[in-house]
Amino acid sequence: MIEFLVSSIVGVLSGIFWLAFTAFMIWMIVDCALHETRVGNERLIWVIINVFVPYVGAVVYYLFRRPERIRALGS
Repeated sequence: MIEFLVSSIVGVLSGIFWLAFTAFMIWMIVDCALHETRVGNERLIWVIINVFVPYVGAVVYYLFRRPERIRALGS
């Protein structure tokens, strides 16, 4: 009985985690497609990276490119 309860809780938490991470990935794709600069092909390249390397691409975009873009817009 305890094993079933623990396994159910882990399953629900895992589902919530992946749902949140998928929403984050979609947010990064939309953010990139709408707000990335139009210099060269940067927007297209970041969208392709986020689509074909979904979770890793979203994290890399969020940690490295997005802050740089926001800083450039503020200047």
